[in-house]
Amino acid sequence: MVRKRGDRWYYDFMIHRVRYRGAIPEALNKWQAEKAEARIRLEVYEGKYGAESGNTLMVDFINQTYLPWSRSTKLSFQDDKTNCKVLCEFFGARTFAQINPLLVEKFKQQRRTQSLLEAGSESPHP
Repeated sequence: MVRKRGDRWYYDFMIHRVRYRGAIPEALNKWQAEKAEARIRLEVYEGKYGAESGNTLMVDFINQTYLPWSRSTKLSFQDDKTNCKVLCEFFGARTFAQINPLLVEKFKQQRRTQSLLEAGSESPHP
């Protein structure tokens, strides 16, 4: 289904209980938006939709894209570098397609457990 919000067209559909949605900035009318949506649906069926980002290793993205951007644009670059080190240690050489909500929850649980252990070890024992 295509919809228009303001002066921009958007697609929104589901295939095998996976939702796909996004903007179609090049569409000037409903006909063009429907053609673009049909092209995107075909890419999903053929397994080409989002294939480039899904096969990228998280470690490579962080080191080649995110950290250079952070270094050049953010004052908190050192914080990003530290946080990314923790992410890379946990997620290792996984692709974005391999990182799912369950794995993210495991990461969060591990971080919570580590901070509780660290907080417990810092308190003086009587």
